[in-house]
Amino acid sequence: MWEAIEIGLSGLAVGARNLALPDAVMMGVGFLLLYLGIKKGFEPLLLVPIGFGAFLVNLPLSGLMEEGGIFRTLFNTGIANELYPLLIFVGIGAMTDFGPLLENPKILLLGAAGISSFPMSARVFQVQGQRYDLRSGKLDPLKARN
Repeated sequence: MWEAIEIGLSGLAVGARNLALPDAVMMGVGFLLLYLGIKKGFEPLLLVPIGFGAFLVNLPLSGLMEEGGIFRTLFNTGIANELYPLLIFVGIGAMTDFGPLLENPKILLLGAAGISSFPMSARVFQVQGQRYDLRSGKLDPLKARN
């Protein structure tokens, strides 16, 4: 048993020697997010998983983000193709409390104004000789159409 404890502590020492400042800062950010999510109750459904992931990914010599690591596999299957963010925000949107909207239906007009403002502003840019490219997120001059 003491041998296993000694091996574990020596592994911790090797990891501590390889801890870089950026990793330590990101681990601190992860702990801050965990604290805010658990103790303060600020958006725990978002902050707890993000904080836990920020801590785990920055563990030195863990290999979680290396090619073939579990987090790299999860990244490639869900984040690189933008599946996980979609599922997260759809799930959080499904848990939205519609009580205030039902109590004061005039609030619906604010949401409709916000949603409809994007196509109208894109049309204004198009009229001014520019177009908004959704892929790059930039305004581009309109090219002459043949």
